[in-house]
Amino acid sequence: MRRVRDLARVGPVLLALCLLASCAWAQPAAPTNLGVSGSDVMAVTVESATLATAVASASSITFPHTCTAAVGLFVGVGNQSPQAVTGITYNGVAMTMLWDKVDDLGIQRSAGALMVNPAAGTHDVVVTFAAAVDIGVAGAVGLLSLETSSVANAHRTVYTANETAGGAPSVTVADSQNGDLVIDSAVTFSITIAAGAGQTSRAEDDAIAGGGSSWGLSTESATGANTVMSWTGGSFWATGATALIAASAGASVTYPQLERVARGIERGILTGDIR
Repeated sequence: MRRVRDLARVGPVLLALCLLASCAWAQPAAPTNLGVSGSDVMAVTVESATLATAVASASSITFPHTCTAAVGLFVGVGNQSPQAVTGITYNGVAMTMLWDKVDDLGIQRSAGALMVNPAAGTHDVVVTFAAAVDIGVAGAVGLLSLETSSVANAHRTVYTANETAGGAPSVTVADSQNGDLVIDSAVTFSITIAAGAGQTSRAEDDAIAGGGSSWGLSTESATGANTVMSWTGGSFWATGATALIAASAGASVTYPQLERVARGIERGILTGDIR
């Protein structure tokens, strides 16, 4: 009878542990990082960046990039032609296309793609176009402290714009938050291009393959909403940008921790040492 009474007392505890375990093993929900700052949220940072050699009259671009500790990879593309980007791979694995934006005349295109948990080491990035482009270039950026549960959970809304908005290349990422890294890819009909205030140019090609277009990929650490990503120079431009979400630095319950608690309760039941 005592053993029955003991089980009755620990029953609610075991039930709570089961519920906790199911939460710990469940698929992680999309992080929002709403209302948190400081140590609660890590910041996404750049490990390294690579600029490809520009191509002319080619249907693809291939270049190596090295991921050492990177947990994410972003690839930006700029080309002068109406040809869309049909796919981007790293180490033979398809990346997720975020945008492929054309200018208002249909002759300049900006594209961006993202991958989480890229293979470590040096591997090829391969950008494929629907057909040969007049000129084209690309760049890759390895990312640290990025949310890695899925590509969808690793970025916020994708924003694009083109020359119909007037002025030089510019797009506003309205939903950026503290800890995010805002990243863009912009192409413009100009022999020079320069990143806007607060941005860091990560890969840039003035006068792609000796032609009349330039392209750039830049980042900016967000401090709140409405991060503006802009470039100087040119016309007939296209650009896209998104905020990359940092992994949460909050504590989590692991399986070994749950197992140790459960074994402690089990020993107490068997020895009668439940109080």
